[in-house]
Amino acid sequence: MSTKREHPVKLRIPNPTRDIIVTKPIIIGKGEHRDFEGARLIAKGLGDGSQREGQRPVLALLRGASVSNLIIGKPGADGIYCVGDNVLKNVYFEDVGEDALTIKGGPVIWDGGGARKAEDKIVQMNHKGPFIGRNLIFEDFGRAVRGNGSKKHRNTPFKIELYHVRAVNGGSLVKITSKGSRAKLDDVVTWDVRNLVSKSNGAKSDQGEVYKY
Repeated sequence: MSTKREHPVKLRIPNPTRDIIVTKPIIIGKGEHRDFEGARLIAKGLGDGSQREGQRPVLALLRGASVSNLIIGKPGADGIYCVGDNVLKNVYFEDVGEDALTIKGGPVIWDGGGARKAEDKIVQMNHKGPFIGRNLIFEDFGRAVRGNGSKKHRNTPFKIELYHVRAVNGGSLVKITSKGSRAKLDDVVTWDVRNLVSKSNGAKSDQGEVYKY
């Protein structure tokens, strides 16, 4: 993606090569890589894709697992769980459910793809990470990346890095409210996003080339 654009970008999700109905979470084993070859995963019985707690993930990546070339369709249920040392390449979310990604261990890299229609969060961090997002487009969201704001995580030093990211129509690109947390942004462009980094309690941000429209 170019460094600067005057007009909002649009998330263009590829046409799925096929649909796969998912009735229980697909577990990607330790160290396993799975290329879904452009398939769309459609949850059935895992959750309605609302903000209701207790929904189940469509995919769960165990430590060292990676996935590529897939679309999470509607309803998004609770998206993808990442235990740590995970890579997601060209992963799209048509209509984010409870969350798109839940970070349970680090590092997690999401490179290529994007998400839209997140009533609340796209990426929920329940672990310090780091979470690294590259070459992503986010549309219509509350918070794109959120460090867990509960009392349990008030001292968790979340680490977030976003590179070559475009975002349209959202509340906060990043929200971090715990001691020691840090967000790094470079080559980021937003349109109609209220806050780049919403931070408190000593959380910090480093911003390179960033444009806000």
